[in-house]
Amino acid sequence: MINALAGEALGLDHGPSGRVVAGVVAGNGQIRNGSGFSVARTGTGHYLLSFQPAFETLGGAAITQIYSGDGDTRDNAVILRIDARQVLIKTGDGNGAQSDRDFSFVALGQGAKPA
Repeated sequence: MINALAGEALGLDHGPSGRVVAGVVAGNGQIRNGSGFSVARTGTGHYLLSFQPAFETLGGAAITQIYSGDGDTRDNAVILRIDARQVLIKTGDGNGAQSDRDFSFVALGQGAKPA
């Protein structure tokens, strides 16, 4: 449901094969919201997000860290590697050290939707 709502909210019309995958992931790697993907926490601050099924073509993805309180712009999340099957994400603290953090993401592309 969140993925359909994300596409509508963004005003996206990718035709019959257009697809939006969005979600919220906890610092321990648990999926808090979203569908069409799985997550593996591969190490401190490292997460491998796998699209299910993979996109035929991936238009792009964006990620942001979720930080309680006032936040700190140095606390961040970055994409290390991306392709139509998966995204490798790194999150870190205000000193630049990798650290487990909650994050949200959205990925857009073409391909079959989950069954």
